Amino acid sequence: MDEKKRKKRQSISISRKNVLDLGFTIGIILIACLVSSLLVHYSKSSANVTAVFTLAVLLTARVTDGYGWGIAASIIGVIAVNYAFTDPFFQLDFTTAGYPIIFASMTLISVVTSAT
Repeated sequence: MDEKKRKKRQSISISRKNVLDLGFTIGIILIACLVSSLLVHYSKSSANVTAVFTLAVLLTARVTDGYGWGIAASIIGVIAVNYAFTDPFFQLDFTTAGYPIIFASMTLISVVTSAT
């Protein structure tokens, strides 16, 4: 009986690798936000923001284990780009043309990169 309880506790516990992967994901996305903010501030254009977040998704998927972190980074990236770097600013508006393509491409990049 004690063996079953111990196995159940081990399966529920959060591993150190998961915590590191979460830290990498958050850190990479925050760096992408900072770089994108600097690009928009100095160039007065948000043309390269999607490329920065695509790179962030690629790095997240490559550095972390499994598909989940890359997919999470792609979802967070699409929301961040939509919220902070596209008109109307600081509002979510997914009716803009091209957003389904951006979301699908960032998710596909993370899945393909995670699979290697």
